[in-house]
Amino acid sequence: MVYPSRGNVMRPEHIGKRSTEMINRTYINNCYFWIYDLEEDNSFFNDPAQWKYLKSVLLLAKRVRPALAGFAFRDTNGIVSCDDGLSARLYQNGDAYVLLYASESDELKYITLGFEAQITKAENARTATSRPSRSPATKDLPHAAAGKAGRDMAP
Repeated sequence: MVYPSRGNVMRPEHIGKRSTEMINRTYINNCYFWIYDLEEDNSFFNDPAQWKYLKSVLLLAKRVRPALAGFAFRDTNGIVSCDDGLSARLYQNGDAYVLLYASESDELKYITLGFEAQITKAENARTATSRPSRSPATKDLPHAAAGKAGRDMAP
């Protein structure tokens, strides 16, 4: 269940503070979003910045979900390391992989895989929208990267 970051009624303050983390975790785990949104209380409409963030992640998830058909969820198997503040999950179908990842900051972060891979397609929540924004983002939005493992480098 995801909540807005502000304006939560009858919810502890830490729930709102973890809003972005919960949205990102739902996305990288390829789960369906259960959005707790009342018309007057706990509404994303009362939190325009988080509403915009949620809509962009939902659009990306809508584009990524069909591409994951036939892929097995590998969790973090095959991911050697992730920088702090970065979450990632790996999906596999034979020698093809999809990496879903999200960061809560705009700092450059790194993911180390346990095998060599070539990225063949990448997109983020900004490119998933019908009109990509050219303005700098305040947060690094969730991403999806797809590629193939090297022949002798499968995990």
